[in-house]
Amino acid sequence: MQLVEQGKLSLNQSLSSIFGYRLENPFFAGRDITVEMILSHTSSILECYPYYNDFGEATSQAKSGYDVPNIKEILLEGGRFYNDCVYSQTHPPGTYY
Repeated sequence: MQLVEQGKLSLNQSLSSIFGYRLENPFFAGRDITVEMILSHTSSILECYPYYNDFGEATSQAKSGYDVPNIKEILLEGGRFYNDCVYSQTHPPGTYY
């Protein structure tokens, strides 16, 4: 919210424009995931176990910032920690907590 107050981000801004690659729920292609959706827990991104835990463990085991996995490793198809359970298959982004 501080970045929003400073005018560096907008609540309606797509995460794709921030990350520099297309981020979308593959089950609801074409629908943006916004900053507001992340902050209000309505992005349709789920805590997908065990993949979510594996990503967290790999992040915490990275030494001094080296080998820290990129968030796209869990958010994009083909990523090392990606699985279909990362995204809601029943609720489009912005519609459900």
